[in-house]
Amino acid sequence: MKTNWKYKKWKDSPVSEYKDIETYIGMEVFPEDVELFSYILLPNTILYKDRVIMIDVDGNGDVVASIKKNFDDWNASHGGQVAQWMTNKTLVSNIFLNSITPETLSSTLIQIAKLIQHNWEYFLMKNYPDKRFVVEIGDIEWEDPYVTFYQQE
Repeated sequence: MKTNWKYKKWKDSPVSEYKDIETYIGMEVFPEDVELFSYILLPNTILYKDRVIMIDVDGNGDVVASIKKNFDDWNASHGGQVAQWMTNKTLVSNIFLNSITPETLSSTLIQIAKLIQHNWEYFLMKNYPDKRFVVEIGDIEWEDPYVTFYQQE
């Protein structure tokens, strides 16, 4: 794994007597940060019109209704698989809207996309064992990846 700029800066700091990643995590990463990211890695989903779609974390009725309407619009114009693909599409940079810095490398976003992809594959397989999914990463060449999933037909 490549080391990210924050860890490298910490490790190379003259005041840091520690140099290992485990100590960095122990000193600089809070359990609440990991807990919050679990909402991305383990998405809140529902079965809607025999398709698995992601909904907001709180399951807010108005937001869920809006997501279903968007799904229905895509379904009417492009079919269920495209509707599911679009509804579940997550742009990695949007997750970190206000925390991406100039030092953030595109390789970091790509690594996060891969982490999300692997977690979603497992999550979907465990929670919907009777369905087959494709979980894909796109736009790597643009260095701003997205992750999405849809059911195979």
